[in-house]
Amino acid sequence: VTLGKRGYISTFSDPWGNVGIYVLDENIYQAQLGVDGFSRPYISLGWEKGEEFIPEGTEFMVRLLLLYTSGKEKNPPEFFKKFWEDYGFGGSPSYQLRLERGRIKEELYWLNLKSEDGYVRGKTEGIEGLINPLPVVVEGMNDNWDALLLDLGNPKNLRKISLWQGKGWLVFDTDFRGGFFVGHPVISDHEGVRINLLYLEKGKVGFVLHNPLQKEIKVRVFSSPGLIGVIPQFEKKIILKPGEERKVEIVK
Repeated sequence: VTLGKRGYISTFSDPWGNVGIYVLDENIYQAQLGVDGFSRPYISLGWEKGEEFIPEGTEFMVRLLLLYTSGKEKNPPEFFKKFWEDYGFGGSPSYQLRLERGRIKEELYWLNLKSEDGYVRGKTEGIEGLINPLPVVVEGMNDNWDALLLDLGNPKNLRKISLWQGKGWLVFDTDFRGGFFVGHPVISDHEGVRINLLYLEKGKVGFVLHNPLQKEIKVRVFSSPGLIGVIPQFEKKIILKPGEERKVEIVK
């Protein structure tokens, strides 16, 4: 079969686990299902370039999603089809997202968001009906400042998220009908200062500032505007010596 963007192919009869391949890029592929010498299904995949020979040194950019299952699913074809529908391969995703802050960059499988002022804020519905938790990537983050996912409908429901190369990496595994916040609860006018969150409660927030530089720095730290009504709103000016750590507690 020929596969283009948003297309997929899958095995469906292996009790040891089935495989699905979903196309994320703009390439055209030729895919074929087969059975090996042990009666196990396999998928072979190749590029369709319209050329008999590909010149030596040709480079390809490939974006494919490989989905491997346990083999215990009751109806493998329906499983792979639901995955295709849930994550936007067939059009719009099956979940709903309404953003109050930030913007959507992509919704094909993972949800790729762009933050504004160090956070995104919005509401979701339909996450709990997905076949798997929703992977989320948030761009425009600072690796030096702690970030978290917070349920605005239940602020006690929060967790820190991973940061790498200016992006936040997390999953949505529940609905946030009361709203969600993903971002830095405490931010600064100095991108190099380290901000480590100690605790965050209604009316109280604690964090540690660290100067990793070999020089004295003057920093301004303040609460995220995305958490008005959740944590005390504040702004502080602090001078940090080289290598100094400073614990800060804000109480409303």
